[in-house]
Amino acid sequence: MRTFCRTAYVLILCISCSSYESDTAEAVGQDENSFDVVAQLALMLSGEFDSSDQAAEARSYYNVHLWGCEAEAPDLDGVALYIEQALSTDQTNPYRQRLYHLTQLEPSEDGEARAQSVIYRFTSPAALVGTCAEGGLPSFALDELELREGCEVELTWNGRSFVGATTGQECSSSVGGDYSVSDIEIFDDRIESWDRGYYDSGVQAWGATDGPYIFERIGH
Repeated sequence: MRTFCRTAYVLILCISCSSYESDTAEAVGQDENSFDVVAQLALMLSGEFDSSDQAAEARSYYNVHLWGCEAEAPDLDGVALYIEQALSTDQTNPYRQRLYHLTQLEPSEDGEARAQSVIYRFTSPAALVGTCAEGGLPSFALDELELREGCEVELTWNGRSFVGATTGQECSSSVGGDYSVSDIEIFDDRIESWDRGYYDSGVQAWGATDGPYIFERIGH
């Protein structure tokens, strides 16, 4: 197993820094009251991923590269991550660049820890390309960010993964169709993300039709 003690806000999870899975077990198992759901979510979203295995098995899926890394957004409370997605064959031209603003929510009725990811896009995204790969720490003011209203995702921690989705038809589509929906499940070793766009008629405009993209972790 590879160690991952990436940033200060996840040090509470790296109690022994022995392995990625043991970090999760210790954070939950030792004292449930001390479990930091936002830090855990940030930890599992951070790193380098790709969908090469899935693309090799199913021609309808592209080989997509995904990076997630810490960002600074002083005007926002909580934790910020810069997320970048690009075709693996053209990583200098990402097709999606977002800021995820992570905050804690009240537990579910069953007592499960929950967090929310609010999505922003950038007014000048070109300057950010490759930031995660280069080990940079991007910093943003509010006037450099554009809120994607209705696109926030509420995520519930079930003890081994985060599960969440957008709600309704309030997230407008920026690449075709009238609205977009997202379903996501985040594990220690992978992210399963299913983004689709639809017309108001219910006809799908874009996105995978057979299930989520599976981004396997390939680096920290």
